[in-house]
Amino acid sequence: MRSGKWLICCLFLLPVPAIRAQLPVSVGMAGGFAFYHGDLARFYQSGVGPAAGTFARYSFEFPFSVRVNVLRGTVTSNDKIRPERKLNFRSPVTEVSLQLEFYVTRPKSGFRNYSIKYGRRKYHVYTFPVLTYVYTGIGRFSFNPKGRYPDGTWKPLQPLCTEGQGVFPTRDAPYKLSSLVIPVGVGMIFPMRDAFQFGFEISVRKTFTDYLDDVSLTYVNTAVLESAKGPLAAYFADPSRNLELTTTSPATARGNPKNKDTYIFAFVTLQYDFGKTKKKKTFRI
Repeated sequence: MRSGKWLICCLFLLPVPAIRAQLPVSVGMAGGFAFYHGDLARFYQSGVGPAAGTFARYSFEFPFSVRVNVLRGTVTSNDKIRPERKLNFRSPVTEVSLQLEFYVTRPKSGFRNYSIKYGRRKYHVYTFPVLTYVYTGIGRFSFNPKGRYPDGTWKPLQPLCTEGQGVFPTRDAPYKLSSLVIPVGVGMIFPMRDAFQFGFEISVRKTFTDYLDDVSLTYVNTAVLESAKGPLAAYFADPSRNLELTTTSPATARGNPKNKDTYIFAFVTLQYDFGKTKKKKTFRI
């Protein structure tokens, strides 16, 4: 145990440039937007929520690297597919994931300055390296859908068992508030002059739950649900019940359990590369 402590102390005493030269590691942060795709809306119809997170990347020999993410965002939507249902939801998503990245392009080293002559004038065109990559991976995320009540407050939906979970014999217990997720995405990295790099990326996060929006199966008898779970559960099970619509009567489709829900992240990233030492005037301009 003492030898381990001494080893940690020795690592902190090493010069920072020496550590950088040996560690192909970068850490960074991401900020952007989150979108939803499921039973209530397609991704281009859904509301837009904020998203942010941090990550650490380890680069192997070109063209592979691995990355660990801790991300958080908010997905939200009104019912855009069948508006007569009057359903809506909002949910935070917190994700921890591991992804494998494959670099499609290898950037040329350094910034370059090209001269273009047009008549008697000379124009300077600056180019800089761009790294393009695709990735996939696996992770786990948690969520907690809430519905908007007429008074403007947001109520957690899972405890209300809006589809009769645990109330009707044909329905299982309430769904879990976490699930596996598979991220698939594409990104671009733009190296800057020192050890910083910024980039853009967009990704689809395929989940294994159909309850990100609290909508999956069929409508249930709201009178029975109200007697078991209260009037709040009956309201969120069918906000349109006072309209007496035949499309929302018991046993009719409320969602589609065959299509699992998805969320999308669009990020701007900024990272610091520990494997890149600072050298003055090393870029060709």
